[in-house]
Amino acid sequence: MVARVIAAGLTGVACGLLNGFLVASLNIPSLVITIARSSVPRSRTGPDERTGVPLLVDKYPQMHTLLREPLFGVPVQTLWMVAF
Repeated sequence: MVARVIAAGLTGVACGLLNGFLVASLNIPSLVITIARSSVPRSRTGPDERTGVPLLVDKYPQMHTLLREPLFGVPVQTLWMVAF
């Protein structure tokens, strides 16, 4: 589990460095690079794999509570955004 988190972080850093290099060296607007690079992982998966995993209450109750349920009437996604 820890190795996967580290690998994901390193992948994010590598993608960010590549995006920054493309913007800085080729003078391409960062919005164009961001949109173009975000389509790369989607194009490498099959058509059935593009939807993600549904976060259903009956299958993943703890994750649903942590990631989807409002807290004190505030969407928990907003609280996560503020925390990060």
